[in-house]
Amino acid sequence: MTSLLSLARPTLSAATASRYVALVACALVTSPIYAQPTAPAADGADVEEATGLQTIAAAALSGYRPLMEDVRFIGKLAGYPGAADMAEGMLAMATQGLGLEGLGLDASRPLGVILQTDGAQFVPLGCLPVADMGPAMDLIEATQLPYEELEDGVVQIEMPDRTIYLKSVGDWTYIAMSPEAFDAAPADPLPVLTDLVKDYDLGVRAFVQKVPPMYRQVALGAMRSGMEQGMEQQDGESDEDYEARIELAEAQIDQLSALIEEVDELTIGWNLDEKNENTYLDIAITALPETDMGLALSTYNESNSAFAGFFDPKAAMGMVGASKLPPELAEKQRAQTESTIAVLRKQIEKGIEDQKEFDTPDAREKLRSAATDLMDAYEALMSEGRTDIAATVHLESAQGASLVAAAYVPTPDKIESAFKTFTEVLATKPGFPGVEWDADSHAGIRMHRLSMPLPPEAAASTPLLGDKIEVSLGVGTDAVFIAAGADSVSLIKAAFDDSRARDGEPMPPFEVYASIGQIIKAVMPVAEPEAKPAIQMVLDALKDQPEGTDHVRFSGTKIEKGIRMRYEAESGVLKALAAAAVAAQQQAAGGF
Repeated sequence: MTSLLSLARPTLSAATASRYVALVACALVTSPIYAQPTAPAADGADVEEATGLQTIAAAALSGYRPLMEDVRFIGKLAGYPGAADMAEGMLAMATQGLGLEGLGLDASRPLGVILQTDGAQFVPLGCLPVADMGPAMDLIEATQLPYEELEDGVVQIEMPDRTIYLKSVGDWTYIAMSPEAFDAAPADPLPVLTDLVKDYDLGVRAFVQKVPPMYRQVALGAMRSGMEQGMEQQDGESDEDYEARIELAEAQIDQLSALIEEVDELTIGWNLDEKNENTYLDIAITALPETDMGLALSTYNESNSAFAGFFDPKAAMGMVGASKLPPELAEKQRAQTESTIAVLRKQIEKGIEDQKEFDTPDAREKLRSAATDLMDAYEALMSEGRTDIAATVHLESAQGASLVAAAYVPTPDKIESAFKTFTEVLATKPGFPGVEWDADSHAGIRMHRLSMPLPPEAAASTPLLGDKIEVSLGVGTDAVFIAAGADSVSLIKAAFDDSRARDGEPMPPFEVYASIGQIIKAVMPVAEPEAKPAIQMVLDALKDQPEGTDHVRFSGTKIEKGIRMRYEAESGVLKALAAAAVAAQQQAAGGF
């Protein structure tokens, strides 16, 4: 890979470039005429038992041909439909017309790296789908690249900055940093590599429990050292506050250490799907059974949120998430929760003392009271270990944008008390219109409403926000509800009734999304004049896009022994990004 990158350096002469191409070819192939017949290596556990090496990680690319298709797709989106042909043409020129396939690379099979360890050092092993190294060796000879045949069919290649070793085994060619690494080479790495790229263009997997303990300790030590460097006592910070902050940091390090000991496998995979015209990055974590982490991950099944009606996948933005820690795990985390709350309380107190907006003793006391109520509610929620929250933002409305949200809170009266106390502070400012307490009620929910005209300085935002700001707070028996926008009370009522009708409907463990098309369309009327041409280009690119295919999304899915987190960009987002890139180029060139 270093050699490939080196080819792109403009300072390389043609001769040097040719030698680097030969190095790449050598890294892809080695001729059977230079290799002595060898017995096939054992696979899997047999290899590990025979050599003392364990596989701790693997990485794989789906193959040369699939990757070229990705380049072709990206080029089409960006307005360069010939990008893949150009890349292949450059490779052909650099390899004297052969191309990588002409050098023996099987373009349909994956290629990758297996990382092994003997407990003291790491041993990487490159795996390339090359059976016949003859063409590549011919190219190496033509460029006069130094090589030497060693024992057991190993070929030694002298690179400018290092020595590499190659060995052909069956239909594969292995690359290593030492001849001894071939002792653990599997006869066929295809099962390992294929498993990584069955859903991805690029996949990486780490078998965390096989990482030598000393390396785990080194990683933890580095993290601890980094944290300690930023833990100096701050000016004005009391010894008591400083000790509490140190205690919290130590608890976080201890928790991180426990997580490292309990994670079983970590998989990261990226895929560009030309058929569906989307891309996603997955992070999948599995934990050892009967551990705290394994217990926590077991709770991420399909959730049955009590607030399904507050989550609308067709809106501009939204989120939902529900989970419940087992009581025994919540109890184990109680000490850290209490430490976190204590530090937050002190930071809030300092913030109240430092603020200048409400600087009378009465105002500061009221702010303290409101903050105490909020932190009491937060502490009760954290101690219970239950999360249930949902929210939606609508932008495509003649009455302006709106927000409606709901959250489980075991002590909603604390939220209500904090709201009332804080509004008493706001009431000391001129122009504050006051709150309409108990403006309405619905199914046991008390609703309080605040309404005020949009400030003159915000008049330009009227197309997006409407001509006034209206916010309602709903207080139920074990939940709070917030709505902003025209007729905010009705927003809470409608979403609550919809939640009742959808009670028990399966929901993802968590999901956060945004519709790029809706957001851009809503921003257009309030954008600065100079930005509108570029925004219009993006809107034009999305004009023929199927409805509901312009989202960025972060979501979770339950898998065996763990959870998979996915970051996804749908086809409309890719087209919007391509259009934005073109617009930026035109703007830089003075096209707007």
